[in-house]
Amino acid sequence: MLDKKSLTKGEHRRRGLIGSVAEGKYQLANYEEYFGFAKNLMAAQELLGEAPTIPELVLVVGSDENFDAEKVREATRLERPFEIIDYDTLMRMYLAAAV
Repeated sequence: MLDKKSLTKGEHRRRGLIGSVAEGKYQLANYEEYFGFAKNLMAAQELLGEAPTIPELVLVVGSDENFDAEKVREATRLERPFEIIDYDTLMRMYLAAAV
């Protein structure tokens, strides 16, 4: 998403996510639903050798140049909880944890 000026569209009251980010959000919902079935969890356990945990939903998009946390919060305020962070923030979190 580095080629996008903003990850959101519209003004405050009608703010939404741009199409590519919305698609990522729907893909997260598919993953969550997939692992909601015991048969799929068991197949993953056989493949991995241990039971996978259901992770928090996090979509990583953009950079600190086009990610405005307040606008993203406004765009997702009526949806079920998931987190959207930008790549630069993810890297800062990783580097801080590695110290």
